[in-house]
Amino acid sequence: MKHGVMSTRKQTTRAFTIIELLVVIAIIALLIGILLPSLSKAKQVAEKVKCQSNLRQCGIAILTYASANKDFYSSGPFDNREGNGYGAIDESGWLADMVNGGYLLPGKFLCPSNEAQHTQNMTLARLDDGRPQRVIDRAERDSLITRGFNTNYTMSWYFGFTGMRDPGNAYIGSPLRVESVLGPLRSHYITSTSTSKVPLMGDGRTDGSVQDYEDFGEGEVRVAKAFLDGPARYPSGSWGRQDYDDFGPAHMPDRRQNADQHDRTVGNILFADGHVAGFMDTNRDGTFGWDLSGGGALPQNDEYPELEGEVFGGHLRSGWYTSPGSPLRRR
Repeated sequence: MKHGVMSTRKQTTRAFTIIELLVVIAIIALLIGILLPSLSKAKQVAEKVKCQSNLRQCGIAILTYASANKDFYSSGPFDNREGNGYGAIDESGWLADMVNGGYLLPGKFLCPSNEAQHTQNMTLARLDDGRPQRVIDRAERDSLITRGFNTNYTMSWYFGFTGMRDPGNAYIGSPLRVESVLGPLRSHYITSTSTSKVPLMGDGRTDGSVQDYEDFGEGEVRVAKAFLDGPARYPSGSWGRQDYDDFGPAHMPDRRQNADQHDRTVGNILFADGHVAGFMDTNRDGTFGWDLSGGGALPQNDEYPELEGEVFGGHLRSGWYTSPGSPLRRR
């Protein structure tokens, strides 16, 4: 090195080649492809767990209500149509019990992944169908929903009506009319099975038909079934097993559309002892109803493939139709 002259080393930086860059992008894309399904599955599981938690909170509130109201689980269905409930929808029924009594705001405890985020019974057509208990216009309806008068869980028929007044005569009355039923469920009516088998409410079915859409201010959206249809009318002349067709899956999509035009496979149900259980829609028909695969009519095929043995379907007080095709068998 000469005096006074500093030697410098030329510094160079090596850039990615186009091939190396493409390899890195491919690896990142592969990792994203691997991680996204896992993240999606984790979100689905989280929503199912959130739904179960919401149902448990509803169960706690309902049991608290029962302890303060002579063991009645509710004051009946939330239905504004005269004869289908025991009063106006903001005064009587499960929603009114919870909101007016300060037990729970049902509209804040919805199933997060149900295709429907509103109940069928808060549509204007239902509120004003036939002879309403009280006239409720759109503005008041929207105000009630803001106050918490909403749910996307389907109320079980037992919860609202318990049983038929004359279970042995299927030619008298209707399971959906107050004059034909015993009234709201009370603990001492549950004599032929355990409270752990009696459903109070579950994920509501959405079948995508025209009448099951409503505009709540942001365009037409699906609504969930509000209330189960009750016992089936048997050819033998008696009221038979419960119709669970309006309980449906709301969780864990599998990318295959079912008969009700959505891809959900699992539904949660709340029981009268307060516990919640999930059920799989194994035959992918979008509901937890009858097994009619044999092509016959009730009562020969009156079983529930996904619910049998876990969800009671007979008469609560007599034990009739506890099992498929067995009118007098008790469990």
